[in-house]
Amino acid sequence: MEDYKDKIKELEEENAKLKEHLKKYTAPPSRKEYYERNKEKEKQRVKEYQLRTNFKSTYVASPEKKKENTMKFGWFTGYYAVRAVVGRGTETVMVHQTSTR
Repeated sequence: MEDYKDKIKELEEENAKLKEHLKKYTAPPSRKEYYERNKEKEKQRVKEYQLRTNFKSTYVASPEKKKENTMKFGWFTGYYAVRAVVGRGTETVMVHQTSTR
C-alpha cells in the first residue's frame, strides 16, 4: 500500500512539473502582455485584413451542411449514420455510439 502512495506522489509531482513546462511554451505571459498593451492596434489590424481580403467572419453552416459533415466525419465524433423508417419513407438519422436506440 505504501508503494502505491509513493508512486501516486511521484506521478503527481511529475504531472505538475510537466504542466508548468507546457504552460511556458503554450501561453507565455509576454504574449498576453503584448496583446493587452496593443489591443486596439490588433483589433484595427484584424479589421483591415478582413476588409482587404473580403473575409466574412459571420459564417454559419446550414443544417444540411452540418448533417453532411457529421455523416462524413461521424467516425471522429462518435456518431454514425443509420437509415430509419420514418412515416412512409426513410430518413438518415445520426446515432451516437453509446445510444441504445
